[in-house]
Amino acid sequence: MAEYFPTPTDEEEENVTPIQEPEKPVKPAHLPYVVWTVNGKDYKLKLSTSAIVELESRYKVNLLTLANLNEDGIPAVSIMLDIALAAIKKYHNAVTRKEMLRLFDAYVDEGGDQTSFYTDVFMPIFTVSGFFPKEAGEELRTRMEEIRG
Repeated sequence: MAEYFPTPTDEEEENVTPIQEPEKPVKPAHLPYVVWTVNGKDYKLKLSTSAIVELESRYKVNLLTLANLNEDGIPAVSIMLDIALAAIKKYHNAVTRKEMLRLFDAYVDEGGDQTSFYTDVFMPIFTVSGFFPKEAGEELRTRMEEIRG
């Protein structure tokens, strides 16, 4: 009677190629918020849907219009700080407009500037808040690095 599972010889065992498990794609780490460090303290920023609706109602335009994505230059500081204030309140709800202005002053005193705020804080808020698909967020990050020079 024939064996269904014959015992391999020593020579056959040496020539067996082990089965390799397929590699699982590695998902890049993704923070669910932007971190802005001022005076040694980390602030988390992300726009909630209610904050987006409130800002769009106030400005009467989509927030991407305010980001000046298709124009030269960056938005006015007042607009960037209004949007950042709405984003910071998700995790730090005690921050007031007056405190936000003080934070930005401290940021500038520490060597920050409007352009780096735009590239490092303001535009990444849009990425983590669901305005762009992941691939577009990567492209945006590259554009921000070019702007920064």
